[in-house]
Amino acid sequence: MHWVLQQNLLNEQTLAELQNQLAKRQIPFTTVKLIPFLNALSPDIQIDDKAVFTYGSTGLGHVSKLKNWRPGYFDDNLDYPLYQKYFDKEMLNSDAVSSPMGDVEKKWERFFLRPASDSKQFAGEVMTWEHFEDFRNGVRLVEEDDGVTLTLKDVVVMAPCKEILAEYRFFVFDGEVVTGSRYKIGDRVQSSTEVPSDIYYYASQQVVRWQPNRAFAIDIAQTNQGPKIIELNSANSAGFYACDIGKIVEAVERLEFSVG
Repeated sequence: MHWVLQQNLLNEQTLAELQNQLAKRQIPFTTVKLIPFLNALSPDIQIDDKAVFTYGSTGLGHVSKLKNWRPGYFDDNLDYPLYQKYFDKEMLNSDAVSSPMGDVEKKWERFFLRPASDSKQFAGEVMTWEHFEDFRNGVRLVEEDDGVTLTLKDVVVMAPCKEILAEYRFFVFDGEVVTGSRYKIGDRVQSSTEVPSDIYYYASQQVVRWQPNRAFAIDIAQTNQGPKIIELNSANSAGFYACDIGKIVEAVERLEFSVG
């Protein structure tokens, strides 16, 4: 597998560790920059007759599709309403509602909002209704401009706020959880390799139920009601935190894909 790494997304320490893990296994890689808003690489590269795996932003994923790299970038079925249907009550926000941004109606004074897709059009966050209206008005003012990635037609997910004790991320390849990390305690980002066995087991059991594609990340919340699924993300763009990068590299290398 030839890896393409986005330099202007990863912090230096993460990029260096990923490059080190690839080099020690003699896996070829190319480091590039993504030109903002143009979905173009600097330098532009061509990789023919080889399997390619990208790690970077959704913009790099778009480039991967344009260049027909395989497997390239995994984002199939990473649609919140879709996996909300499959995981149902196991979702932290099983009571979430989805609608185009322009049609969102007030249900809660304070709530969590995120895009329905994994497109990263904006970062999910807790908002008040007043904040949301300001945000929506800003989208309305610029949605006809060139290069705008978020419009009032885009579907968003809205849910009442929940108490979360800790948050964990797991990387899944071909249905197997290969590594995990804690990344937050309460509201504080605090990554650690310490993952309780019951949380790891819960993640492993949930991915048996349904998988959106062959390579994804699943985030699990520890709550007073037990573990719950927060969301799913592409393995090509999810942050590693304290996950074992070597295990992720090896799992990607085990993926088998035709490039013909």
